[in-house]
Amino acid sequence: MNCSNQTRALNFTQRIIQGDKFDKSYTGYEIDTSDNSQLPLDYSNTTIRGSVRPSPESDTVINMTVSTFDSGTGSIDSFRLEINSSDTATMTPGTWVYDVDATSKTDAENVKTLLKGNFIVRGEVTK
Repeated sequence: MNCSNQTRALNFTQRIIQGDKFDKSYTGYEIDTSDNSQLPLDYSNTTIRGSVRPSPESDTVINMTVSTFDSGTGSIDSFRLEINSSDTATMTPGTWVYDVDATSKTDAENVKTLLKGNFIVRGEVTK
């Protein structure tokens, strides 16, 4: 899935079955407004983090494991979000919320939310 560099976060609903591993990758693009071409973003000087909670105010939090990689463009333009199955097994079925932030490694005040939305957890049937 692609993430474009916009002024606001992309809103995606994620879905998982309780007890399954969550594993998704995203590639970042910036739109060149002169010709509408897509230019890869460079996350090499960025720390990306994400978490899931039952509600924004909840103290319960599941942190995502985040890794960055080169999708073949020659720059670190992609990131992978993972939650292991033992963590999703502890999640109560229902609608949770999540977001993914990028912070500049040289300017900690430069934080941008890349993704946000609902994180729907379906109950596990086969145990």
